[in-house]
Amino acid sequence: MTDPVFGITIRRDANEAAVPSNALMSVVGICMPFAKAPTALQAAFDAAFPAGVAVRLNSNDTTKLALCDPDSLFVDAVEGINAQLGPYQV
Repeated sequence: MTDPVFGITIRRDANEAAVPSNALMSVVGICMPFAKAPTALQAAFDAAFPAGVAVRLNSNDTTKLALCDPDSLFVDAVEGINAQLGPYQV
């Protein structure tokens, strides 16, 4: 052998845990009062967020978020979640 080989090789074993892609790994529960956006219709807001009923909402659902007051702490919390997700948000 005329040329020596230097370096390191990392081989992953097939039995190592790996994160599955497209998995729902982060679920956040937010329970707080918030008002409708001034431009939203009351009927649309009531249909999207019925009183006394838990509502599932993706943090990138612009249709439902448009119904919420943009100055509310709820929208601020959702924007904080989105900021942490960054490029991983689908």
